[in-house]
Amino acid sequence: MKLPQDSVRKQLFEICQSPGVQYLLLNKNETLLEVNAGYADISGEILVGSETTFHCFSSTKTFTAIAILQLMKQGKLSLEDCASDMLPEFRFSKPFTIRHLLCHQSGLGNPMPVRWIHLASEDYSFDENKFLTEVIYKNAQLNFTPGKKFSYSNLGFLVLGKLIEKFSGMHYIEFIRKNIIEKVREADKVSFTFPDAALHATGYHANSFFNRVLFSLLMDKNKFIYKVNRDWLAFRKFI
Repeated sequence: MKLPQDSVRKQLFEICQSPGVQYLLLNKNETLLEVNAGYADISGEILVGSETTFHCFSSTKTFTAIAILQLMKQGKLSLEDCASDMLPEFRFSKPFTIRHLLCHQSGLGNPMPVRWIHLASEDYSFDENKFLTEVIYKNAQLNFTPGKKFSYSNLGFLVLGKLIEKFSGMHYIEFIRKNIIEKVREADKVSFTFPDAALHATGYHANSFFNRVLFSLLMDKNKFIYKVNRDWLAFRKFI
C-alpha cells in the first residue's frame, strides 16, 4: 500500500508536528505500510527516505530487557534477585529487584536525560564508565518504596546495563551485538549495516519561546542547538 508523499507528509506534520517522519506497519509476515515523509534535513532539503536513520533513544530499552532475560535463562540471575545488593557500590537507599527495574517500579528517579548528551565530535574523550557511575551514584536515593507504583525511569535501565556487564563479563554493547544483533542477522539473513552518516536525520524542536528558555536551562544552548528558520531549532549531532 502506497500513499501520496505530499499527502502523507502534510497529515503527519499536522499530527506529529515534526519536519520528517518514518514508520513501518508490519504483521508477522510482511510490511503492510511504509511511510517516509518530510525532511531529514531542512537546510539541505533532504527528504526522509527508506535509508534514512534516526537515533534509537528508548528503543534500546527493549534490547536491555532481552539481555536480562537471556542472562536469566542462563541461570546467572532471576527477576526476583535484589539488584541493589548486587551493586553495593552505589549505596541505594532501599532494596529493589530486577523485576522492579524492568517494570519501572524501582523508585529510582528520572533525571533529565538531555543533560547526559555530548557532541559526536567529543565521543573520543567521553568516559562512559565514569559518567554512568556518577549519574547512578548521584541518584541513589529512591523516590518511593519499590513496587508501590509505576514511575518511568531511564536511570533504572542504566542500572540494568551495569548488571548485564557484571553477570556477563562483557561490555554492554558487546553483549548486545553478540547475543541479539548477530543472532537475528544469522537467523533472518538480514543486514545491520548502516548507510552513510550523511543520511542520518537531523533532530529538530519547535522554535518557540518556551523551548528556547527550557534548553537554556538544561544545556549549553549555543553548543548543542542552532536556529534553522523561524519554525525550527536543530540539534548538532550528539551521542
